Amino acid sequence: MIPALPPPAVIQSHAAHAEAANSGAVVYSWEGEYAGRSGNVTATLPITNPKLGPNANHTNVEICAQGPNGAMVEVGVIKDPSDGSGLAGPHLFATYWVGGQLKDYQTYGAVANGSASFTLIYWNGSWVAKVGSRDLLKSPESLWGGKFTSGTVQTQQAFSEHQSVRGDGTGFIRGRVTWSTSHATAFGGATPHAGWFQIN
Repeated sequence: MIPALPPPAVIQSHAAHAEAANSGAVVYSWEGEYAGRSGNVTATLPITNPKLGPNANHTNVEICAQGPNGAMVEVGVIKDPSDGSGLAGPHLFATYWVGGQLKDYQTYGAVANGSASFTLIYWNGSWVAKVGSRDLLKSPESLWGGKFTSGTVQTQQAFSEHQSVRGDGTGFIRGRVTWSTSHATAFGGATPHAGWFQIN
């Protein structure tokens, strides 16, 4: 069971578009973000069903591994009724990015509130996105010309994010997170509430 915790600090936010300074603009916001530097990434993430505001795009919680030249793989839980999944509530997703561009976005079905273990592992020439023991997405290293492997990971992250209009009531996916790296540090200018993120 995920305990009720006070909200973590918002670590950073930035405009999704140049016009974000105007009222009503959609912006990205993150909280509880931690970053480390090593190959594979594993974390137990909370799964909740927060409110989406009337103009919100999504709210999600994820882990990711970033490599050189905009290479990235992600896996987690997202609430995005407009992503083509046909699901209004939280559901699994996995992506890969090449050259800073999203190249594949897959969704995998609804999930119940609670928590789940997610892994990004470089194995047998591919990045594999997993939930529990289930493989969700395999992305071969050839997508990045062999230049994005566990040895070239520059940053690994775990965080909660939403894309919405400020003040529209969109909530973050919150709860206790356990991340299995000993070298993680708070990312950004503020440290999240200690109860949100537990590092092993």
